[in-house]
Amino acid sequence: MKEQTRVPRFGDYPLEKKIQDEMEILGFPVTAHPMSLYEDELRKVGVVPAEEIPHYAGRTVRVAGWLITTRRVTTVNNEQMRFLTLEDLTDVVEIVLFPRAYNKYGALIESLGPYLVTGRVEDDNGHCTVSANRLELL
Repeated sequence: MKEQTRVPRFGDYPLEKKIQDEMEILGFPVTAHPMSLYEDELRKVGVVPAEEIPHYAGRTVRVAGWLITTRRVTTVNNEQMRFLTLEDLTDVVEIVLFPRAYNKYGALIESLGPYLVTGRVEDDNGHCTVSANRLELL
């Protein structure tokens, strides 16, 4: 008869730790989206879900998300600006940090986040972006 290997059972540990370990080991979360850890807090401060951004064209909103991609560009005036793509539990949203905002907040962009952004929703023929006035690392 073949001997069976017993796998030890470990107690459950906090969701935050699971996500952190998965990010460290795999490079992405498996158990849950990292933004799920902040749902209650973000609801209290009036964050607009990414999927609803098109409904707020021309208005100032707060959005929050996990950094998916970033791209730095140089303007024709030789100033730096940056584009961020953030993901929340509903969708992705593109954030634009024009030179003034980038000079003020660009140094904060050193991790995956999460980030809280306050800015104006711009609608360019159905493609909505948020022009950041403020960026915070949560």
